[in-house]
Amino acid sequence: MCSVSWQQEQDEIVVCFNRDEQRTRAIAESPKVYRESSTQVIMPTDPDGGGTWISVNQYGVFLGLLNFYEANIGNKSQEILVGSYISRGLLIRELSCCENLSDFEVMLSPDNLKQYQPFKIIFISKNAKKLFVWNGVILSNNVLDNFISSSSFNTQSVLIYRYKQFEQAENDLLKLHTDHTDRKDAYSICMHRDDAKTVSLSVIKIDNSEVSFQYWDGAPCSCQPSETISLVIDEKKTSQNV
Repeated sequence: MCSVSWQQEQDEIVVCFNRDEQRTRAIAESPKVYRESSTQVIMPTDPDGGGTWISVNQYGVFLGLLNFYEANIGNKSQEILVGSYISRGLLIRELSCCENLSDFEVMLSPDNLKQYQPFKIIFISKNAKKLFVWNGVILSNNVLDNFISSSSFNTQSVLIYRYKQFEQAENDLLKLHTDHTDRKDAYSICMHRDDAKTVSLSVIKIDNSEVSFQYWDGAPCSCQPSETISLVIDEKKTSQNV
């Protein structure tokens, strides 16, 4: 239950990510700078699983995780073993050290994914924008649209409505992710339901010199962002990115 939009103008990439969760889920820890396999990474963390749903690192590589509710695994044995799955957030944390797309594709081996429930992973860097989809059986590599969303509630109708909202946003991504138009419910991008809601907004900017991370710790329609956290881009490494 999340929505992500992004745009690139000249040398700057902007990504907005609304995270939607059950109201009973523990509040995430705000973004900090971590070191994963010698790489500096900015990410929030989920106290329930220890992982994350979003990260950006010193090489200007952004990763975002969405649940893939539309997946039809077709394997009843996997359904029985739901409790034995590893948190998908831990996978993002593991992959957050990648320097480029080539490194990411090597680490995201299909042979190791059967321990995770279906997901979509967004990869964005200066030189590559990709959507990786794991349906429980097959990992596919897709072109990344400028807007992607997920919902466990009335999935198809909700996604159609949200895509229309994106098309009408005229590239004002912050307004898209914080404001409500004609409804404030399960259909809106800043989502509100009796059992779940949008619990945070992350705005990540990547340019030639630095990456920055700004975080709204709560429904972005009703709270203010925290101070921005930044990292200097490793120019030597990014010049080699594929």
